[in-house]
Amino acid sequence: MSWLPTTGPADGLWLLSGSTAAAELAAAAGFAWALIDLEHGQIDDGDALRLVQALSPTATAPIVRLSDAHSPLVYRLLDAGAAGLMAPRVDDAATAMAFATKLRYPPHGIRGVAPSCRAASYGAHWVAYRPAADARVCGMVQIESAAAVAAADAIAATPGVDVLFIGHSDLGADLDDDAALALADVQVVAACRRHGKRAGLLLKAGRSAAEAQAAGFDVIALGSDLGCLQRDFARLREPWTKSLSKPTNKEITQ
Repeated sequence: MSWLPTTGPADGLWLLSGSTAAAELAAAAGFAWALIDLEHGQIDDGDALRLVQALSPTATAPIVRLSDAHSPLVYRLLDAGAAGLMAPRVDDAATAMAFATKLRYPPHGIRGVAPSCRAASYGAHWVAYRPAADARVCGMVQIESAAAVAAADAIAATPGVDVLFIGHSDLGADLDDDAALALADVQVVAACRRHGKRAGLLLKAGRSAAEAQAAGFDVIALGSDLGCLQRDFARLREPWTKSLSKPTNKEITQ
């Protein structure tokens, strides 16, 4: 995977708004990757393709989270130039394998051959693109249930799965126990280390990137475009709202 360093962390940003401007700003800020979210957020299929196009010329790798592991959009998104795909709710090795095989050409997978695809400059660079494509694509699967944690070792051993990405919101809801959730982190990271895979997460409130790295995570989404807008809009208005709460000179003299 040319975009993902073999060692060290890779920081990312979740894209939920569907804005190509937000994608371009993420690239300008220097994020290693940006996640285009088709499971949640405001993004439709057409938006996803436009966001892939916006990020493709930059150093920020466009990764698309599918609506599910069986989405028919896999081939279209790869042909458009997605650097990787993320499958949510992967609970077992069989699902992981079925997903991973779609990401690569025969004999390693079942991806359909389309020499005129955008990823190969509409055919102009097909000769160079075809042999490199399998190595460049990144397969991410999300661990979001107790069943997935139990199968983490088998999932991590699956060829073509490069990153096990914990979905803490869904996993936390399924486990319904903070201690079990913390143990799940340890189990998934250990499975990744045993099989030479990467462990990923989206930072939640109260957890720092340094803490996540210390726990063994190295594919880390630092936040989202909508989260940044929400915080900065509130921060922008803070001096204004404080000034409104102060009494005026006229009110003081009355």
